[in-house]
Amino acid sequence: WILPHSLITVSLATAMLPMASRYAVAGDRAGVAAETTRAIRLACTFLLPAAFGLAVLADPITRLVFGNGSGAWDYHFVAWALLAFAVGLVPYTIQYLYLRSFYALDNTRTPFLLQIWVSGANAALAVAFVLPFTSPGTVAARLALSYSVAYFLGVFLTHRAVRKRLPELDGRAIWQHLARL
Repeated sequence: WILPHSLITVSLATAMLPMASRYAVAGDRAGVAAETTRAIRLACTFLLPAAFGLAVLADPITRLVFGNGSGAWDYHFVAWALLAFAVGLVPYTIQYLYLRSFYALDNTRTPFLLQIWVSGANAALAVAFVLPFTSPGTVAARLALSYSVAYFLGVFLTHRAVRKRLPELDGRAIWQHLARL
């Protein structure tokens, strides 16, 4: 699941960036916004069903792969971690593609600053999700959940920041597309 996600996200970003950069060089910010929206819609068309599939199939897949042998009773810990990563699959991808809009606009400072916030939120959530609990078997799932939740914050912050530079970027259209999916 992770490998196809990475391939889809990277290939979309690779295809999006040159076109968005051409629009940016030509001074066509509406074109950059349209290319960003197109890439996000295309990525989500594949990745939202994949995220649901990963969430639904995490338990059966891990039971099949890890449910045998001396540690068979631990397979559900891996399933929980996969489920927690599935929660953040779409927000991570959207935030990743939003950052490419900044790169197209020849702005690397803003993505760096935004990523500091996302990483800080991830670290704070990791501490909040791990310290109060004593079960070592669920640590990986809780860390994966903190990562996923941090990218929800990342999408929100990055959308606001990119929207200042690309007012034509229509977040509502992206939400409507996600709701239809």
